[in-house]
Amino acid sequence: MTVALMTWRALARGWRPLLLLALPVGGLALALLLRVASGGVDEVMADSILRDLATAVIVPLTALLVAVNALGNEVDDNSIVHLLSTPTPRLRIILEKVLVVALVAGVLGALTTLGMGVAMGSAEPLPWLVAGGVSGIAYGVVFTALSAWVRQAVLIGALYLVLWEGMLIGLAPRARFLSIHHGALAVAEAMRPDSAPVTLTGLGLTSGVVLLGVAVVASLLLAWWGLRRLRLSKVT
Repeated sequence: MTVALMTWRALARGWRPLLLLALPVGGLALALLLRVASGGVDEVMADSILRDLATAVIVPLTALLVAVNALGNEVDDNSIVHLLSTPTPRLRIILEKVLVVALVAGVLGALTTLGMGVAMGSAEPLPWLVAGGVSGIAYGVVFTALSAWVRQAVLIGALYLVLWEGMLIGLAPRARFLSIHHGALAVAEAMRPDSAPVTLTGLGLTSGVVLLGVAVVASLLLAWWGLRRLRLSKVT
Protein backbone atom coordinates (compact mmCIF):
# COMPACT_ATOMS: atom_id res chain seq x y z
CA MET A 1 0.00 0.00 0.00
CA THR A 2 1.41 3.41 -0.96
CA VAL A 3 1.95 6.17 1.59
CA ALA A 4 -0.59 8.36 -0.23
CA LEU A 5 -3.27 5.67 0.01
CA MET A 6 -2.50 5.08 3.67
CA THR A 7 -2.76 8.82 4.35
CA TRP A 8 -6.04 9.07 2.46
CA ARG A 9 -7.51 6.16 4.40
CA ALA A 10 -6.39 7.74 7.66
CA LEU A 11 -8.21 10.97 6.77
CA ALA A 12 -11.33 9.09 5.68
CA ARG A 13 -11.50 6.80 8.70
CA GLY A 14 -14.00 7.09 11.55
CA TRP A 15 -14.97 10.55 12.74
CA ARG A 16 -12.22 12.43 10.91
CA PRO A 17 -14.26 13.35 7.81
CA LEU A 18 -16.86 14.94 10.11
CA LEU A 19 -14.13 16.91 11.86
CA LEU A 20 -12.65 18.13 8.58
CA LEU A 21 -16.08 19.14 7.24
CA ALA A 22 -17.22 20.89 10.42
CA LEU A 23 -15.65 24.27 9.68
CA PRO A 24 -16.63 24.43 5.96
CA VAL A 25 -20.22 23.42 6.75
CA GLY A 26 -20.33 25.89 9.64
CA GLY A 27 -19.05 28.64 7.35
CA LEU A 28 -21.70 27.86 4.76
CA ALA A 29 -24.44 27.90 7.40
CA LEU A 30 -23.17 31.24 8.71
CA ALA A 31 -23.11 32.70 5.20
CA LEU A 32 -26.72 31.67 4.61
CA LEU A 33 -27.73 33.09 7.99
CA LEU A 34 -26.03 36.42 7.26
CA ARG A 35 -27.70 36.69 3.88
CA VAL A 36 -31.12 36.06 5.40
CA ALA A 37 -30.45 38.45 8.28
CA SER A 38 -29.30 41.21 5.91
CA GLY A 39 -32.43 40.81 3.78
CA GLY A 40 -30.68 39.95 0.53
CA VAL A 41 -27.44 40.32 -1.38
CA ASP A 42 -24.89 42.77 -0.02
CA GLU A 43 -21.73 42.77 -2.15
CA VAL A 44 -19.63 44.66 0.40
CA MET A 45 -20.60 42.35 3.24
CA ALA A 46 -20.09 39.26 1.07
CA ASP A 47 -16.57 40.26 0.04
CA SER A 48 -15.67 41.31 3.58
CA ILE A 49 -16.86 38.02 5.09
CA LEU A 50 -15.06 35.99 2.44
CA ARG A 51 -11.86 38.00 2.97
CA ASP A 52 -11.88 38.23 6.77
CA LEU A 53 -13.55 34.95 7.74
CA ALA A 54 -13.49 32.38 4.96
CA THR A 55 -9.94 32.78 3.65
CA ALA A 56 -8.47 34.13 6.91
CA VAL A 57 -9.94 31.67 9.40
CA ILE A 58 -12.00 28.78 8.06
CA VAL A 59 -9.74 27.67 5.20
CA PRO A 60 -6.42 27.79 7.13
CA LEU A 61 -7.91 26.08 10.20
CA THR A 62 -9.33 23.35 7.97
CA ALA A 63 -5.91 22.93 6.31
CA LEU A 64 -4.34 22.73 9.78
CA LEU A 65 -6.70 19.93 10.79
CA VAL A 66 -5.99 18.05 7.55
CA ALA A 67 -2.21 18.32 8.03
CA VAL A 68 -2.32 17.27 11.68
CA ASN A 69 -4.50 14.25 10.95
CA ALA A 70 -2.28 13.26 8.03
CA LEU A 71 1.08 13.52 9.82
CA GLY A 72 1.01 15.30 13.18
CA ASN A 73 -1.01 12.66 15.00
CA GLU A 74 1.34 9.95 13.76
CA VAL A 75 4.29 11.84 15.23
CA ASP A 76 2.47 12.54 18.51
CA ASP A 77 1.35 8.95 19.14
CA ASN A 78 4.54 7.36 17.70
CA SER A 79 2.63 5.37 15.08
CA ILE A 80 4.94 6.86 12.45
CA VAL A 81 7.63 4.44 13.69
CA HIS A 82 6.12 1.72 11.51
CA LEU A 83 6.44 3.86 8.40
CA LEU A 84 9.95 5.02 9.23
CA SER A 85 11.10 1.45 9.76
CA THR A 86 10.25 0.49 6.18
CA PRO A 87 12.74 0.94 3.31
CA THR A 88 10.56 3.70 1.84
CA PRO A 89 12.70 6.86 1.38
CA ARG A 90 11.64 9.67 3.67
CA LEU A 91 11.50 12.10 0.77
CA ARG A 92 8.88 9.88 -0.86
CA ILE A 93 6.97 9.62 2.42
CA ILE A 94 6.74 13.36 2.86
CA LEU A 95 5.98 14.05 -0.81
CA GLU A 96 3.09 11.59 -0.87
CA LYS A 97 1.71 12.88 2.42
CA VAL A 98 1.99 16.49 1.26
CA LEU A 99 0.26 15.57 -2.01
CA VAL A 100 -2.75 14.17 -0.15
CA VAL A 101 -2.85 17.05 2.32
CA ALA A 102 -2.63 19.64 -0.47
CA LEU A 103 -5.34 17.91 -2.49
CA VAL A 104 -7.78 17.56 0.42
CA ALA A 105 -7.09 21.01 1.89
CA GLY A 106 -7.22 22.64 -1.54
CA VAL A 107 -10.55 21.05 -2.47
CA LEU A 108 -12.09 21.84 0.92
CA GLY A 109 -10.78 25.41 0.74
CA ALA A 110 -12.13 25.95 -2.77
CA LEU A 111 -15.53 24.49 -1.94
CA THR A 112 -15.71 26.54 1.26
CA THR A 113 -15.09 29.90 -0.38
CA LEU A 114 -17.20 29.05 -3.43
CA GLY A 115 -20.09 27.84 -1.28
CA MET A 116 -19.96 30.85 1.02
CA GLY A 117 -19.65 33.20 -1.94
CA VAL A 118 -22.67 31.73 -3.70
CA ALA A 119 -24.67 31.63 -0.46
CA MET A 120 -24.01 35.32 0.15
CA GLY A 121 -24.70 36.28 -3.45
CA SER A 122 -21.19 37.28 -4.47
CA ALA A 123 -21.08 38.55 -8.04
CA GLU A 124 -17.59 37.07 -8.57
CA PRO A 125 -17.52 33.53 -7.12
CA LEU A 126 -14.70 32.26 -9.39
CA PRO A 127 -11.92 34.38 -7.81
CA TRP A 128 -13.01 33.15 -4.40
CA LEU A 129 -12.95 29.55 -5.62
CA VAL A 130 -9.34 30.04 -6.74
CA ALA A 131 -8.38 31.91 -3.57
CA GLY A 132 -9.79 29.15 -1.37
CA GLY A 133 -8.03 26.43 -3.34
CA VAL A 134 -4.68 28.22 -3.43
CA SER A 135 -4.93 29.13 0.25
CA GLY A 136 -5.83 25.57 1.24
CA ILE A 137 -2.90 24.11 -0.68
CA ALA A 138 -0.35 26.59 0.69
CA TYR A 139 -1.52 26.33 4.29
CA GLY A 140 -1.74 22.55 4.00
CA VAL A 141 1.93 22.28 2.97
CA VAL A 142 3.05 24.78 5.63
CA PHE A 143 1.19 23.01 8.40
CA THR A 144 2.49 19.61 7.27
CA ALA A 145 6.00 20.97 7.80
CA LEU A 146 4.94 22.27 11.20
CA SER A 147 3.57 18.84 12.10
CA ALA A 148 6.91 17.25 11.21
CA TRP A 149 8.77 19.52 13.63
CA VAL A 150 6.61 20.09 16.69
CA ARG A 151 4.12 18.25 18.81
CA GLN A 152 0.79 19.93 19.48
CA ALA A 153 0.86 21.43 15.98
CA VAL A 154 -2.80 22.43 16.28
CA LEU A 155 -2.00 24.83 19.12
CA ILE A 156 1.10 26.29 17.45
CA GLY A 157 -0.71 26.62 14.11
CA ALA A 158 -3.70 28.33 15.71
CA LEU A 159 -1.41 30.77 17.53
CA TYR A 160 0.37 31.52 14.25
CA LEU A 161 -2.94 32.34 12.57
CA VAL A 162 -4.13 34.54 15.41
CA LEU A 163 -0.89 36.34 16.27
CA TRP A 164 0.87 36.61 12.91
CA GLU A 165 -1.75 36.43 10.17
CA GLY A 166 -4.35 38.19 12.30
CA MET A 167 -2.85 40.72 14.69
CA LEU A 168 0.65 41.53 13.45
CA ILE A 169 -0.17 41.68 9.74
CA GLY A 170 -3.19 43.80 10.59
CA LEU A 171 -1.04 46.22 12.59
CA ALA A 172 1.79 46.25 10.03
CA PRO A 173 0.24 46.21 6.53
CA ARG A 174 3.67 46.53 4.91
CA ALA A 175 4.40 42.99 6.09
CA ARG A 176 1.72 41.55 3.81
CA PHE A 177 4.44 40.10 1.61
CA LEU A 178 5.04 37.63 4.46
CA SER A 179 1.39 36.58 4.74
CA ILE A 180 0.09 33.45 3.02
CA HIS A 181 -3.41 34.83 3.43
CA HIS A 182 -2.57 37.96 1.46
CA GLY A 183 -0.71 35.91 -1.13
CA ALA A 184 -3.92 34.00 -1.86
CA LEU A 185 -5.94 37.23 -1.82
CA ALA A 186 -3.54 38.73 -4.38
CA VAL A 187 -4.39 35.90 -6.79
CA ALA A 188 -8.11 36.50 -6.26
CA GLU A 189 -7.70 40.28 -6.60
CA ALA A 190 -6.06 39.87 -10.00
CA MET A 191 -9.13 37.99 -11.25
CA ARG A 192 -11.64 40.59 -10.07
CA PRO A 193 -12.77 43.67 -12.03
CA ASP A 194 -11.47 47.09 -11.04
CA SER A 195 -15.02 48.02 -10.03
CA ALA A 196 -15.11 45.42 -7.22
CA PRO A 197 -16.58 47.06 -4.08
CA VAL A 198 -13.92 45.81 -1.64
CA THR A 199 -10.13 45.89 -1.96
CA LEU A 200 -8.79 42.53 -0.82
CA THR A 201 -5.10 43.30 -0.39
CA GLY A 202 -2.44 45.77 -1.38
CA LEU A 203 -0.17 42.94 -2.50
CA GLY A 204 0.45 42.59 -6.24
CA LEU A 205 -0.09 39.38 -8.19
CA THR A 206 3.61 38.76 -8.82
CA SER A 207 4.47 39.29 -5.16
CA GLY A 208 1.62 37.01 -4.12
CA VAL A 209 2.63 34.19 -6.46
CA VAL A 210 6.30 34.44 -5.43
CA LEU A 211 5.30 34.42 -1.76
CA LEU A 212 3.13 31.33 -2.15
CA GLY A 213 5.78 29.55 -4.20
CA VAL A 214 8.52 30.25 -1.68
CA ALA A 215 6.27 29.18 1.20
CA VAL A 216 5.39 25.89 -0.48
CA VAL A 217 8.95 25.00 -1.53
CA ALA A 218 10.47 26.02 1.81
CA SER A 219 7.81 24.05 3.70
CA LEU A 220 8.45 20.95 1.58
CA LEU A 221 12.15 21.12 2.39
CA LEU A 222 11.47 21.72 6.09
CA ALA A 223 8.99 18.84 6.21
CA TRP A 224 11.54 16.51 4.62
CA TRP A 225 14.24 17.72 7.01
CA GLY A 226 11.90 17.29 9.95
CA LEU A 227 11.15 13.71 8.96
CA ARG A 228 14.83 12.96 8.37
CA ARG A 229 15.83 14.18 11.82
CA LEU A 230 13.44 11.71 13.44
CA ARG A 231 15.26 8.60 14.58
CA LEU A 232 13.52 5.41 15.50
CA SER A 233 15.02 5.67 18.97
CA LYS A 234 13.32 9.06 19.40
CA VAL A 235 9.86 8.02 18.35
CA THR A 236 9.69 4.64 20.07
